Amino acid sequence: MGENQVDILRSGFLADGRFFSIEAGRLKGGSWGAWMVCVPSETAIEKDESHAIRVVGRKELLSKWAGELSREEIEGIAEGRYD
Repeated sequence: MGENQVDILRSGFLADGRFFSIEAGRLKGGSWGAWMVCVPSETAIEKDESHAIRVVGRKELLSKWAGELSREEIEGIAEGRYD
C-alpha cells in the first residue's frame, strides 16, 4: 500500500444527505489510522495520526470496528463526536 492509498472500510449517506466514507491508511511508525470523509465538506481531512478518529496496530481491527458502528455512532463521528 502506497503512502497516499487508503482502504474504504464503510460508506453511505448521512441523515443530512452528505456522502461519507470511513477510510483506513498506514501511519508513520506502522500503525493504522481511520478517518471519516464527508462530501460535501468545508474542511480537508489530513491523513495523519493527529486527525485520526481511531488508531490501531492492525488493519483488521479497524475493519471490525467500522463494521460494528451504529448509524447513531456514524452520525456522531460526522459531527465531531468520537471516542
